[in-house]
Order: sequence, then C-alpha cells, then structure tokens
Amino acid sequence: MMQNEDRPDAPDDADAFDRDTALRQLEQTQAELREIARRKRQTAQARARAEEASNPRQFALNSLMAIEDELFALFDTDEKPAEILAYLKKCMPSIPPDDLRHALDAVRKRRGRFDLRAPSPVPATSKARPASARAPSAAPTNKRPAVKTATAAST
Repeated sequence: MMQNEDRPDAPDDADAFDRDTALRQLEQTQAELREIARRKRQTAQARARAEEASNPRQFALNSLMAIEDELFALFDTDEKPAEILAYLKKCMPSIPPDDLRHALDAVRKRRGRFDLRAPSPVPATSKARPASARAPSAAPTNKRPAVKTATAAST
C-alpha cells in the first residue's frame, strides 16, 4: 500500500496526542528560547562594555557579567565563592583582586545571593539567627530550655 507523502507521519493511536499539553510545552519552549536569546544579548553587551571600560573595576564587573551564566552554574553547584574568586585571580592577574571581589559580589547579588564577606546563611528550617542579626544584649539571661523542651515533649 502506498503512503500519502503529503500527510505527515502520525501515530496509529491518534487519541494519544494531547493538544493542550503540547500547546503548554510550546509556550514553555518559546519562553525558554526567548530567555536564551535575552541572555546572549546581555552577554554580548557586557562583553562590549568590558572592552570599552576605562578602569579595572568596571572591566571586572562587565567581564564577569559576560560570563555570569557560568558563574551562576558554579554557585548552583555550591562552589565556594572564595574558590571561584581564587580561580578568577589566577586567570585574570591583571585585574586587582579587590575589583574582582567587588565584581563577583555584584554578580552574586544579581542572582539574589549574599555578600562574599558575609557568613553562610542559616538554613530556613533552623530558627537560629546569625550572630550579626541578633540584637546586642547587656548580660546573658538564664533561660531553661530543658524545662520548656520537656514540657513541650510531654504534651
């Protein structure tokens, strides 16, 4: 039997195709491609600004913004900022370390990260606050957490 060449190949079970799901996937793909194109434009613009920079701090900032996707990937793999900074210092020795640190800190803030010199954030499940966030107190108070814990455990 001859196959009609004008008709696209279709699965035998036409009911298996979910048009609504396919449309959502198309919209998601379109949004992702739009984001990729936007990032490529930003990278090209940052590279151009780095080439035109008149001082090392601006050059460092624009250079790291040009490679921020790679830096974000490193941050997402829990690479320590100090290790990334050490690598950048080794690869870009003509840029003053303070300018690299400033640029890396700015890139991290663009992604919603914390300052390089700040202590590690406390996990969200913990109720403890970092020492820098606590209010200073004149004298420590004697609390009895064991009694509170025992009471809470018995109820």
